[in-house]
Amino acid sequence: MFNGCSKLSKVEVNFTEWSYATYSWLNNVAATGEFICPSSLPQKRGTSNIPAGWTITVKAPAHITGDVNGDGDVDVVDINCIIDIMLGSTDSPYRNAADVNGDGAVDIVDINCIIQILLGE
Repeated sequence: MFNGCSKLSKVEVNFTEWSYATYSWLNNVAATGEFICPSSLPQKRGTSNIPAGWTITVKAPAHITGDVNGDGDVDVVDINCIIDIMLGSTDSPYRNAADVNGDGAVDIVDINCIIQILLGE
């Protein structure tokens, strides 16, 4: 794809798996550069993956409303995270995301918001 683009020194991708489409895609690009990718993409190096001399920048996933634990899905696990916080788990890394409706409180209303998301309402 970019084979022989010797001035190419930055690439940002959104895919999460390597495929045949990347065969030699970054061969003969700039010796140094930046490769920006999702955290779920395996960090393989080589001409069919990430060039050897390039730095890798992992981009943070976009926040999904209701995805309290940050795993990319809105599900019952997110409800459980809110319940843990409501029961006093003060060391939860999910405290900021648990306020799903943004009213400044982590409470049953946030659980109801997730239920509405799950039901497609």
